[in-house]
Amino acid sequence: MSTLTPYTVELLAQDLRCLMQMRVADLHDLNEWNQAARVVQDRLALSGTTLPHLSETVWHYLIDADTRLKDLQYATMQTERMRLLLELMDRGVLPDEKL
Repeated sequence: MSTLTPYTVELLAQDLRCLMQMRVADLHDLNEWNQAARVVQDRLALSGTTLPHLSETVWHYLIDADTRLKDLQYATMQTERMRLLLELMDRGVLPDEKL
């Protein structure tokens, strides 16, 4: 039986940073981004109780790439929330409420 590496706050933050660095300028980019986001979602699903709660900000970020592509104001707001969340995660805090 193999042991899975726990999906920690630090690993989640690393994955979210990678997603934030991906350029999404067209539908091709969007498809690639969504594939990468699904990997993060799968890791979260497999994490069990390692990460028992997540801010709504994370979930919306993982599923709203198409909206960010269409709406620059929404993209700016969501990116700023993610930056704030990542700052908190760097301090070991994983808020379970919307920022």
